[in-house]
Amino acid sequence: MRNSQISAPTETDDLLIGAILSFVFPGVGHLVVGREGRGLQWIVATVLFYSVSFVLVFFPAGFLLLFLAPLLHTAAAAGVMFGY
Repeated sequence: MRNSQISAPTETDDLLIGAILSFVFPGVGHLVVGREGRGLQWIVATVLFYSVSFVLVFFPAGFLLLFLAPLLHTAAAAGVMFGY
């Protein structure tokens, strides 16, 4: 029987998990990898973005903002992976 070893998570693993979490909810991944200030900025920006989008959804501009939401999530995930 072979002795299996469990390796400790690497920084790359943490960044990947952080990027996935930030893609789901921008800012959470930053908090996970230790960038608290940046994570809180993303969370506040996301809540404001969705609040404005939902208020303006009755106007064409607000409706278009909801289509930009995936870009917000992708940018947050990229920020975790590339350090911004």
